Amino acid sequence: MLSEDTEYGRTIRDGFVSTFGKPGTVDHQLVVSADPTDAAVAALRANPSSGPIVVAGQESHGLEVIVALRRAA
Repeated sequence: MLSEDTEYGRTIRDGFVSTFGKPGTVDHQLVVSADPTDAAVAALRANPSSGPIVVAGQESHGLEVIVALRRAA
């Protein structure tokens, strides 16, 4: 779970974790800074078997995160 460090991102993260956490497992809750190539992307890259990735944040920032994840793959 990647979320941007904004009220919007935290709200989406909290809702997803509380709902999905009942039947499933959220292994990582990482905060993505304004620079999507930050430590959160590096942490996911270090664990390639982390499974599906949920991005919680504004569309424009989410797109930057997805591009950074693809480049890091």
